[in-house]
Amino acid sequence: MISTRYNQVSIHYITNSFQTMTIKHTKALTTTLLLVLTSMAGHAQYVQNNYFLETALLRHQSNPAFLLDDKYMAIPFLGNIHVGASGNYGASTFIYSIDPAKNNGYKWGTFMHPDVSNEMFYNKLGTSDVRTFTNLNLNVLSIGFNAFHGTNLIEVNVRSNAAVSLPNELFRFAKDPSAKTEYDFSGMGARAQAYTEVALGHAHRINKNLTIGAKVKVLFGGAYANVDVEKLHLTMMEDEWAVQGRIVGSAAILKSHIELDSDGQFKDVEDVKPGVTGLGLAMDLGATYQIPGVKGLTLSMALNDMGFISHSKAQNYKPIKDTDWTFSGFNNAYVTSDKQNSQDVGDEFEQMGEDLKSLIRFEETPEKGVNSSIPMTMNIGVEYDMPFYDKMSVGLLHTERMNDIAPWNSTMLTARVRPAKVFEASLSTSVGTSHAQLGGAVSLHCTGFSLMLSTDNFITKVSKQYIPINNISTNVTLGVGIPLK
Repeated sequence: MISTRYNQVSIHYITNSFQTMTIKHTKALTTTLLLVLTSMAGHAQYVQNNYFLETALLRHQSNPAFLLDDKYMAIPFLGNIHVGASGNYGASTFIYSIDPAKNNGYKWGTFMHPDVSNEMFYNKLGTSDVRTFTNLNLNVLSIGFNAFHGTNLIEVNVRSNAAVSLPNELFRFAKDPSAKTEYDFSGMGARAQAYTEVALGHAHRINKNLTIGAKVKVLFGGAYANVDVEKLHLTMMEDEWAVQGRIVGSAAILKSHIELDSDGQFKDVEDVKPGVTGLGLAMDLGATYQIPGVKGLTLSMALNDMGFISHSKAQNYKPIKDTDWTFSGFNNAYVTSDKQNSQDVGDEFEQMGEDLKSLIRFEETPEKGVNSSIPMTMNIGVEYDMPFYDKMSVGLLHTERMNDIAPWNSTMLTARVRPAKVFEASLSTSVGTSHAQLGGAVSLHCTGFSLMLSTDNFITKVSKQYIPINNISTNVTLGVGIPLK
């Protein structure tokens, strides 16, 4: 199963369940994706708090114009470690505090627990589809140096992104399938992609007000999985659900062949060999502009990851010839009253994924290859230095994530202070597709050493299994480097 864990936090088991049904049953596939995927979710692949942080050496990953005058060398594999998860629902929608006396001593249960009423769950669920994102960005190598009348960059990153979209109706069906005799789950989708990028960048000051920057990236595909549920209709029979479906997909893992079982579900990976799934190209463009006549006011904009990967080794799948089959429904996925057989909350969602995977059936097509865009991110920012204290500024940043099955956006307001050259900190609040968030960043920037730690959302309340209860959206970035100026 694809699972997202960082700082001992297990991220969003519900969305992991759908990723489970797409690629869980291939051990090698799981191993590969775990190395580069973190699910859920997806912010842009950096922490927004870094955008205005002057001493964050790799903030050019959010706007290549920020590269200007940054001579540095990142510590290999430590220059930027970013993991993130985001979604339009909090975990509290699906995980509830249950009276331990009625739950065999366990405090938490899923929305399927009998003590959670339909009305309580439906009020929290609302009517929106459930969307989740995950991402990882691991900097392997990054060097910034001055030449050609500007600052140049050589960089290697391992990156991944995943997005899941689940229909609202699916969770209503799981809670009370007897409420209706027909359900439609069309529109479900999941996509996961992992690749290595080799980037060359340059930032250049046009005049005292305008700076531009650009990166060109060569992409090497490592893993790809996509499931598109074009049709999935359930009709109640005597004790089972009749299913009519049309589901297409594609997958690739290094140089390997992915085997399906007799039911048309992913089974195993055969003949795994080192290699790439395909090649691609991408570009980042950015600019900053200091407003003439208004001291300390700077506008900025960037378009990142405009590109694609041609996964030429990908296997394509079409609906199985027998498009009608049956589904027995979900098991009662909640902490059971029998202590000997009790499960953790996370295990309950894994069981939900095990049940759900039986709805997905494929057969392999003879055609190979698929072209896949990578999620593009747009940043628009404005920053103003405080006239009463020039070591402090306020900034407003709007971020849009596009070209994905589940688009995402956020608007962040931040306050940044740098009382000394060696120390910088920021505090922010943001709203958007995810719930309202509170984040911050700190940076130490000394001669020969730079350390940065930041997040866009502090995690507060967690369950016994370290599942964030109130808000599942969070990210963390750690960066260590050596300034060369």
